[in-house]
Amino acid sequence: MLARLRTLMVDEDIPSAMLSGFGFAGQITFGFFDFEAREYKPKSFENLEVTNLTGSLAWKDGKPLPHLHATAGSASFEAVGGHLLALEVGRDFDGAPCDDPERSARTDHRRVDWRQHPATRTGRF
Repeated sequence: MLARLRTLMVDEDIPSAMLSGFGFAGQITFGFFDFEAREYKPKSFENLEVTNLTGSLAWKDGKPLPHLHATAGSASFEAVGGHLLALEVGRDFDGAPCDDPERSARTDHRRVDWRQHPATRTGRF
């Protein structure tokens, strides 16, 4: 699915978009980011129902860059989720992009440390 999204962004000249979706995954791979190793730790699953997929379609260094997260559940009602590294669509999958006419660029910007942000200390989060 990710390769198809990248191709679609190029073919349809999509400058940027938000994406949401749900449906069945024949195979899905999630990643959990290891900050010390600076890499995703992958784990794959089969035959799950994706209950939520959300993310952005942006560009980095002139190349399309889907950045997606998802949650999926099994027939035993156990849920898994994380950064979406791969998705092979199963029987059915619905997705809805919301285009943005301005090209969005993924950059290495300063991140907010929410543990130190004043709003987290006042109970507003």
